[in-house]
Amino acid sequence: MQLFDEVYGAYYNAVARILKESLRAPLTRERMKEICDQEAFAESFLTILPALEKGEWQLLKEGVPLLRHPPVLPPTKLQLCWLKAICSDRRFRLFCDAPPTKELSSLPPLWSEQDYFYFDRYSDGDDYESEQYIRNFRALLLAIEEKKQAFIEYKMRDGNFHWLRCSPYALEYSEKDDKFRACVSGIKKIRYLNLARMNRVTVSERDAAPPREPPEREKLVFALKNQRNALERALTHFAHFEKEVERTGEEEYSVRMYYDKEDETEVLIRILSFGPMIRVLAPENFLTQLKERLKKQKSCGIR
Repeated sequence: MQLFDEVYGAYYNAVARILKESLRAPLTRERMKEICDQEAFAESFLTILPALEKGEWQLLKEGVPLLRHPPVLPPTKLQLCWLKAICSDRRFRLFCDAPPTKELSSLPPLWSEQDYFYFDRYSDGDDYESEQYIRNFRALLLAIEEKKQAFIEYKMRDGNFHWLRCSPYALEYSEKDDKFRACVSGIKKIRYLNLARMNRVTVSERDAAPPREPPEREKLVFALKNQRNALERALTHFAHFEKEVERTGEEEYSVRMYYDKEDETEVLIRILSFGPMIRVLAPENFLTQLKERLKKQKSCGIR
């Protein structure tokens, strides 16, 4: 079952916009087709326009709406339960302080944290309920949105805190690590800063420096056998990487994925976790590293 039915999706939005505009003035067929192209899919007008013009959907007559009021989209109970689940997420307060509305408070969430068992996630994730963590996260968001520099009191590898002046330009989340990190420019040899190691963040009035040049990217090609739900797990594991998936046979897929060179070790470890379900085809240097790790595992008696 789909969470958001088609009637509440692209088709509804296209028809709703047609009706809203037609309340102001009758619409031509060409204008209705433009709205379908903007709100729905390229071929949607083939279904929507005949249904409106022939009276199958009794909403328009000669471009004039039969309604007295603009259409509205009331949320369904299922959608409200979905929203309740989103609001219940531990990371929700990083972005928003607004409590659930009265309408949500009486409904159960569609799912809860207890419904999931993470068998491949590190247990030392960030403390999203820490008030200082929340303040730091929002300060970084503000700096990014307003393109300002930030002063960050940061715990370095030696265990001491140092003040760093930098220009944050993005935030990244690792599902496997359950951690956020900030992408920054303006600091030599440092591209990422972990939020958990930030003691305090202050937004400066100075304009931010230009973002760093994107790191070198690599193209990874591998064949995937969809056994034990491998395809869905792979798409979840690599959700934040740009990728192309092509079906090559029954339960067999070819995946082309692009990743930053700096993330190669993490990608390598994730690929290994799929065992025989994934067979790496390219590039050659990645395949070589994969073979070396497997040889080391074998030498240690790990199977």
